[in-house]
Formats: sequence, C-alpha cells, structure tokens
Amino acid sequence: MNDKAKELHDDLMAQVGELRTSKEWLDAMTAAARFHSYSFGNWMLMWMQADRRGMTVTRPAGYRAWQKFDRQVRKGEKGLKIFAPMANKDDDGNVSVFGFRVATVFDVSQTDGEPLPDMGAPALLEGEGDTIVQDAAVAMIEDEGFTFRFDVLSGPNGTTNHGSKEVVVDSRLAPAQATKTTVHELAHVLLHGDRSLFDCRGRVEVEAESVAYVVCAAAGLDTSSYSVAYVAGWSEDTGDAEKVMLATAERVVKTARKVLAVVADVELIGAAA
Repeated sequence: MNDKAKELHDDLMAQVGELRTSKEWLDAMTAAARFHSYSFGNWMLMWMQADRRGMTVTRPAGYRAWQKFDRQVRKGEKGLKIFAPMANKDDDGNVSVFGFRVATVFDVSQTDGEPLPDMGAPALLEGEGDTIVQDAAVAMIEDEGFTFRFDVLSGPNGTTNHGSKEVVVDSRLAPAQATKTTVHELAHVLLHGDRSLFDCRGRVEVEAESVAYVVCAAAGLDTSSYSVAYVAGWSEDTGDAEKVMLATAERVVKTARKVLAVVADVELIGAAA
C-alpha cells in the first residue's frame, strides 16, 4: 500500500472509530444509502474530506464522467480521494478484483454545465408510506422462500426462523412499528442465514435494526425513538472494532439499497395501477 493509500485508509479507520454513538451510526447509514455507486467506506472518505473543507457532497463523479454529462470541473477545484477497484476480466467475461488504487472524484457543486438528467435514484416515500414499505418487505421475504404472517407474540416484536423459513410479526403492533419490524426481520432473512458466521449476537441485531432505520427513514417514517435505543447497546469486544464496524456498515448499506429499490418498484406499480 503506497503512502497516499495508507493515509486514506488510516483516516477512514479513524472516522469509522468515531461512530461510537447509536445516533451517529444510524445517521451515517442513512446518508451513505443515498450514494448508490459508492461503498460505505468511500462515502465516509468523501464526507470526511468535504467536511474539512466546509462543503457538502451530493452527487460525486469522476472528471471524465462529468464531461459525459456536458459538465466541466471548474479550474482550481480540489477533488475528493476514494479507493477504486483494479480488476481483470477473463476470456469468459468474469471479473476479478486484484487490488485498489486511489482515485479522484468531484461533487456536482464543483462543476459547471448542463442541468443533470435523472440519475435513477429511487423516489423517497412521504406521509402514509408505511403500507408500501410493508408490502415490499413482505414480498421480498416471500421471494426468499419464507412464509410471513401476523400473530400474537410473547416477547419480541418479530421473529425469523431460518429452519422453518417463517417470519412472524406481532399482530398487536401499530402500523408504523409493524412496518419497521417487518423490515428488521427482512434484514435477518437477507443477511443472517448462517448465524455461525457471527461471533456477536449484537452485531446481527444492529445490522437488522440499522437496515430497518435506513429504509423507514427513506419512506418518511421516523423510527429514531425506537432504533437509537435499540442500537445503543451494541459493542464489539475485539481489537479490530473499526474493521468490524466498517464491514457491518457495508452490509447494512448494501441491503438497505436493495430493499429501497424494491420499495421504489412497488410505488411505481401502484402509481400506474
């Protein structure tokens, strides 16, 4: 790893290490989910550099990518450094990543030119959006081969059984809580089929609750009064806490983006009906 790459990596680990409160963690997950083309780590790097300069990152892209949109990076603008994968493609078209290099991107605020076309970001739901999120979450659960039902539960608000492939959500919950819990259980379905991969139950629950928080926030459903307290008890007893947090964040953001894409599809189908 060259000096610049090492410097970026060390900065990233330090930044991730500062996400020690549940509110900071959830805010970071929610913001990163908007950057569909960038990993959580690269979003953190961009945010960190932009914050130091007193600017905000909204739509980043490479120098030549902006030219394809008939926009030009202004002279004198300083780019944001990220890690870009280096890959090989074999004769069958399979791509394998063999390393990373330091690359430079610029935010749209650092460019001039033609107005941007719609870049395909999923529309965010507003108001009474919990039914749409609920329907999308149930559909995804069933697409994974699980059954879903409401029933009276004693203890947890929802349960996911990978053995019987069944998800149950407490039928007594209010609609908002039922939606959040359904997305939480969906995250367990998508992420946690093999519990032996995780040494810490807390990490499993934080991943699920973080996905639920991000998805519901995008739908305009504020679950912070529940989710912040839920996540607050998470701790990792490991010398590689920052690496664990970074890996967890990557999984949360990737899964939340997947769910939000389906939510957007359900909303479009409903609008066209």
